[in-house]
Amino acid sequence: MPNAVDLFAEIDGKRILNDTLAAMYSISNGYWVMLRPLAQGKHIIKFGGRFPKNGFSQNIQYNITVK
Repeated sequence: MPNAVDLFAEIDGKRILNDTLAAMYSISNGYWVMLRPLAQGKHIIKFGGRFPKNGFSQNIQYNITVK
């Protein structure tokens, strides 16, 4: 998915997405983040980015509780 900009991901206010990107073969498209298991308790996960060429953007927030 070329031309995505301003990609971000954070957990509990801490940025987790770095500038290291990798390409691999798959039958899906999109951007993916693999996380270690979160500690028990409440967490806020935020992620998003935009495609300026078509005006599409996302800014998503999950409020989760790990038991």
